[in-house]
Amino acid sequence: AQEALNPEDEVDEFLSRAIDARSIDQLRKDHVKKFLLTFQTPELEKKYSKKVDERFSSYVACTLLVFCFICCIQLVVFPRSPLMLGLYVCIFVLLAAVLFVCAVHSCGGLFPGALQRLSRTIVRSRARSTAIAVFVVLLLFVAAFANMFSCSRVALRDCAARELNVTPAAVGPCQLRALNYSLGTAGPCHGDGPACHFPE
Repeated sequence: AQEALNPEDEVDEFLSRAIDARSIDQLRKDHVKKFLLTFQTPELEKKYSKKVDERFSSYVACTLLVFCFICCIQLVVFPRSPLMLGLYVCIFVLLAAVLFVCAVHSCGGLFPGALQRLSRTIVRSRARSTAIAVFVVLLLFVAAFANMFSCSRVALRDCAARELNVTPAAVGPCQLRALNYSLGTAGPCHGDGPACHFPE
């Protein structure tokens, strides 16, 4: 068991931690641009940009995991459509391909030399890895929001009221059943896409 520090040692340790934190903050203020988070001197920025991020393929793997969660949630929330399934399959293939290419450099001699060189040029270049990261984030953005724009925005109750020539307040489950309307189906008002049940 570790011995308890006496009050003087506790104060000294607290002060040394505070001094370290203040010195790191001061170094950040002196050498790093506030909004871009890049070094103010070009020489330091060049040195930093040459540093290889060995965990880049792990980041891409995490984006693939986030994409799988997005797919699961949207398959529960939105009505399934061919556009949704096609979009998710395409994005999954692209993300898996990017992950495969980025992970090849750490697998030794298991893959062809050209593929290993391509993987190394991506991972060891700050500009290329940043471009790949932006591309991957854009794919996640498309996966998260594209389905919302494929849905019809006409309320099911308004659509049924127009068909029955009544007020929307008069439409109930019996009228919808008589018209055979349900969420996710395309009726006369939903020719552009399935009716998505967003909460109001």
